Amino acid sequence: MAKGGKREGAGNVSQLNGWSRKFGDYFTPEEVIAFVADMKERAKTNERIAVWVGEHIFGKAPQPITGTGDDGEIVLKWIK
Repeated sequence: MAKGGKREGAGNVSQLNGWSRKFGDYFTPEEVIAFVADMKERAKTNERIAVWVGEHIFGKAPQPITGTGDDGEIVLKWIK
């Protein structure tokens, strides 16, 4: 039994040999339109779905991090 090391077929399949999967490979245009319409309706009444939709459209909001520098001055940084 092999332990560790590179194994055939292991790793991220979506990047295997330069091959990538696309959303359209799994769903028809009609299914995508129906999914988007359903998520829009759900986002009107469910805050968690609204946040999920927003994060997938616009990306996650940057988060502020505060601390102090070497001289005691307050430092504010943003992470994504």
